Amino acid sequence: YEVVSTGGTAKVEEPLFRAGWITDTHIGKTRESCGRVKMALELFRKFNVDAIINNGDIADHYYPTGYEAYRAIMDETFEGVKKPQEIYVWAWHDVYEWNGPRVRESTAEQRKACYADVAKRLGIPHKMTDKITVKGYTFLVFPQWTGDIEYGGKRGAAARERAVADAEAAAGGKPVFVVDHVPPRGTVMNSVTWGCGDRRKFFENHPGVIHLSGHTHGSLRDENNIWQGNFTAVNATCLQVWSGDSVGLGEPSKENYGACVIEGFADRIVFRRFDVRDGAEYNKRDPWCVP
Repeated sequence: YEVVSTGGTAKVEEPLFRAGWITDTHIGKTRESCGRVKMALELFRKFNVDAIINNGDIADHYYPTGYEAYRAIMDETFEGVKKPQEIYVWAWHDVYEWNGPRVRESTAEQRKACYADVAKRLGIPHKMTDKITVKGYTFLVFPQWTGDIEYGGKRGAAARERAVADAEAAAGGKPVFVVDHVPPRGTVMNSVTWGCGDRRKFFENHPGVIHLSGHTHGSLRDENNIWQGNFTAVNATCLQVWSGDSVGLGEPSKENYGACVIEGFADRIVFRRFDVRDGAEYNKRDPWCVP
């Protein structure tokens, strides 16, 4: 909350919306593997969020029992209270081994079939590519493979571009959140190595976009995970382990417990970063802020 001075008195300015945001949870086959997710969901319940976003690689591989455990924990955490909207991104690890042990390759049709299965087990309430409204704000959801969007191939990329342009034109000055897995190249930390050049080229023409990504497995404590140029890019890193995958770095993997709460105000979007173990806020006095 922000304390606003009003002629000698103070009031708490309530955000217009709140969203809990995690990514790259990489759960396994068991309920125990969802421990960090459970801590994040409990944090989000305390904030009474309107939506919860997971930017993909929900499971480490395609694990039916893991998705079912995730669903059960979500239902238990929000039992007896208003359930937040749920937004999920479809990413590569969630289809890994769909065709059998250690199978890495998949076709667009196989990915769509796998998504339908996971969506049923996890209770995903939206399509692989979708437009979702949270308290009057637009969230466009795209899978990791841009060619899978709506039509596939070049027509899929064109459909993505049309959806972003239409949403930005209709937003009335509000930002448009693009919920994606892979960051645009050369924006947030590690995106030179793990980012996408086509995404960077496209979003350069859309200043109203706040691009939300995962994939990089950096640390949410890193101030380089927000970037602003001709558009805004923010990365939630991972809720699993992180490592120094940038060129020239060789840091060992470290346990990661970071989750984000996004707060929308009339004049700004604020990103607050937390440790899910104890709810401690990273850099509380200076949260990330997008005008």
